Amino acid sequence: MYSRNELRALHLIFRHHAEEIDESDGPLFIYPSQCFDIIQKLCRNEKELLRMKKALMDFQEQQQRQRRDPSSSTAAYAYGVEAPSDSSTIESNQATINDRNAVQIVTEVPIGCIAFDSFASIIDLRARTEDTEAGEYHMHFLGTVFQYQNRCDSEGKYLLAKEFMDQISVLQKEEENRVVKKVKDMLMVDRAKIVAAHEKQLIEFTQNWDEYIADFEQKSQQYIAEMQQTHEQQLDSLRNNLTIEIEKKPQKWSRNLIDCRRSLENVAKQASLERPPVSHTELYREAQQIKQVTDALHEKEENDMNSKFNSALCAKLRNLEKKQQAEMAALMKKIETKRREVGRKRVDDTERLKSRNCNIVKMLDTKNVSLSTLSPYVDDASLSSHSSTTTCARNWSAPKLPQIFNHALNVC
Repeated sequence: MYSRNELRALHLIFRHHAEEIDESDGPLFIYPSQCFDIIQKLCRNEKELLRMKKALMDFQEQQQRQRRDPSSSTAAYAYGVEAPSDSSTIESNQATINDRNAVQIVTEVPIGCIAFDSFASIIDLRARTEDTEAGEYHMHFLGTVFQYQNRCDSEGKYLLAKEFMDQISVLQKEEENRVVKKVKDMLMVDRAKIVAAHEKQLIEFTQNWDEYIADFEQKSQQYIAEMQQTHEQQLDSLRNNLTIEIEKKPQKWSRNLIDCRRSLENVAKQASLERPPVSHTELYREAQQIKQVTDALHEKEENDMNSKFNSALCAKLRNLEKKQQAEMAALMKKIETKRREVGRKRVDDTERLKSRNCNIVKMLDTKNVSLSTLSPYVDDASLSSHSSTTTCARNWSAPKLPQIFNHALNVC
């Protein structure tokens, strides 16, 4: 289906050639040779030329069959009306032209000639309306219409040239709107893709941070457990070393205990004699008394030495435990400091990512608003440059996560 403005332009071209045949107010028609001349100007490549040339030849063959068989359905071509197989297209074209009062629907044209509705069907350019070629076609069509305006100027057909000029302005505005709409559609598609990419990116970014935080906490607990195990090993080692040291060290007894033991030995020797200085009963009684005193002194001094050992051991254990508590506190402080640092970095990186993505979307929205200043003669191949800056979001990768612990953290 042609647009109304395209039909108007085609009708002006048709009128230009029809007036070369007859300038009266009768029905407008052109010869096949004139139709072929128009086809050559409108076609952009050999493929289109062959297709339209075939359509013209088919039309001429149908006219010849109509001459031989006037009752055939193809007889309609003799009166400038399309055959029933494509009547909906022609009726729409005719209705469009009637609405604009641009074409007078005719009832009869000379056999062998072509009316406008048949002409519009023959040069059907709708086959070229692929999206990638639309811009090229519109610019070529505008150029062809502009050539006809210049031709009318040179031939002195100023009224028709004025109509061509007016129609060119309308087509230029239509092409401008088409280009602007296409760029807007492209930007909207890019915007939707980028917004979706940003959402996916934020989800992946959050997941990466969650995994990083979980790994951080796991390693923190691992460091704490390792330090606790090391501290227990240090305490056990201290106890064992002190015990071995005390066992190897000779015991120092008091002078009184040594004298008591010597006295006990002397009394025991005297009691073993056959004729002791005193009776055996008195000697054994004295030995028993000395032994009781000796045992009491031994027990007292042994308890004193054990007490001193325990005091020394407790003091060293307290010192070691104090040192270990300081080490554990330093580790916990480093972990907490790192935890706050990581938390702040996560918040900052998340806000930076959201702000960056928001700025990209704002840039796209600003570019979309500024499309009113685009030239209507921008070709479709250059439209991709309007969205080239939006691909930066797809190439963005999340910032590298910080190292969980440095070597200084291992205070063990």
